[in-house]
Amino acid sequence: MKKLLFLFIALHCNLVLGQSNSVNERWVINKNTSEIIYVGKHFLHDWSGKNDNINGLLLIDQASNTINKIAVLLYVKDFDSGNSNRDSHSLEVLNAIRFPEINFYSENIINNNDSITFKGNLEFHGITISKDIPALVNMESNKIELEGNFKVSLREFGIKAPSFMLAEMEDFIDLSFSLEFIK
Repeated sequence: MKKLLFLFIALHCNLVLGQSNSVNERWVINKNTSEIIYVGKHFLHDWSGKNDNINGLLLIDQASNTINKIAVLLYVKDFDSGNSNRDSHSLEVLNAIRFPEINFYSENIINNNDSITFKGNLEFHGITISKDIPALVNMESNKIELEGNFKVSLREFGIKAPSFMLAEMEDFIDLSFSLEFIK
């Protein structure tokens, strides 16, 4: 929660102290319509989990009507696969008590009509990596929708993949997101 507060304060300060030639507008995530889904894979079966308790902000440059900053925060405990045993084991493997948050922040954003690439920092399991996240963007007067998918390597974040039937699950987790931001 402290990191979320820090991100919100940092974005707010950027809004207030922002560039003198442009005015930034702050948009917040709509928790009722936004979700992030992961898919894990093992040779026996695939499974998925969903998180719809997401916090986030966008800063929009009003002069150019482009996104120039994004911050997203979610909690590991909020992913639900529909299997309480699997979710409990995931919390153990991911050491969710010690590393409860997943954060993404970017202010290096490439806008290209209906697509966008966020070049930012993804923090998970106490490790921060640079990550490019592509998305489709739909901007309307009252909402901004971002949709996309990307892969994350467990090893990249220092996580040993759990095994079942003497075989580890695949290292890469597929993530897809559908995020809606409102004024």
